Amino acid sequence: MPIHRAIRRVAECIGESDPGGFGERFPRAREAIRVAALAGDLAIRGRKQVLERWSSTLFSESPRPIPPEYWKTHVITAVAAGEGTTDQASAHTALNPAPRRPAGNSYSGLELDGSEVERLWPLPRPAQDAGLDNPD
Repeated sequence: MPIHRAIRRVAECIGESDPGGFGERFPRAREAIRVAALAGDLAIRGRKQVLERWSSTLFSESPRPIPPEYWKTHVITAVAAGEGTTDQASAHTALNPAPRRPAGNSYSGLELDGSEVERLWPLPRPAQDAGLDNPD
């Protein structure tokens, strides 16, 4: 599951709406995913940064597992919440707090196992399916 879909799923489950401002896209949902990854409850894969120049950042071709300890010092950026950001030009992780210049250990194209996301954040069942509309 691409990161932007996972973020929207988590946001829906926790009742977070998108404030829409750049840098502020689903901050609670992004943090919930980071915390689950740090705890080892959610595996995240991404394309690791391999080269940085003043004009461009390059990432590996194939995604690799991101170790849970990575999330002690890194966050999922607001860029990751946007559709169409699965390309290799945008970093989806950053050091927290962010340094003036990128540290060279970012990831792009974050991917999650959809079944893990659904297990951790199940969508609420409608009241009729849960039997709440029947007083018996």
